[in-house]
Amino acid sequence: MEIILLEPVKNLGRTGDKVEVKNGYARNYLIPNGVALRASKENIEVFQARKAEIEKQNAEKQKAATATAKKLNGLEVTIIRQAAEDGRLFGSVTVREIAEQIQAKGYEIDSKSVDLLNPIRALGVSKVRVSLHADVTAEITVNIARSESEAENQLVDDKKAAKEAAKQAENEEAKSA
Repeated sequence: MEIILLEPVKNLGRTGDKVEVKNGYARNYLIPNGVALRASKENIEVFQARKAEIEKQNAEKQKAATATAKKLNGLEVTIIRQAAEDGRLFGSVTVREIAEQIQAKGYEIDSKSVDLLNPIRALGVSKVRVSLHADVTAEITVNIARSESEAENQLVDDKKAAKEAAKQAENEEAKSA
């Protein structure tokens, strides 16, 4: 089915693009959520008439997402969970739990915004990407620990490791120059 995008969609296109998608994706997701219109003559004319308004709304959404991303970048979220002696969690940490922790810190995000390829199943510090808009992402630090004191120690160790890695990369650049 050919559709016209009303807002940017990741891995699909930008506002105003005419793209071909599977019928179910268009009928069940894109059109009902107001993200796209069928590419009929009437809808093309409607889109052309409202194009400036739609682009203005998308620019405002992107501006708000960029402002939120600046605040979110580098945010540290701690989740306390029970784990085995070897560091494996009893269960896993999912996007919903991460989103709830971010919301508890006062940010308005949806759990669908958290990009987590696989659930986190071990103790430690992980970097997680949050997609706020098709073009705007932020990176947060998720710390999974057994207790608050362990969480603090893990963050300190992670920061030391990051500094050492940066120093090592700097030394390698100096040697090659």
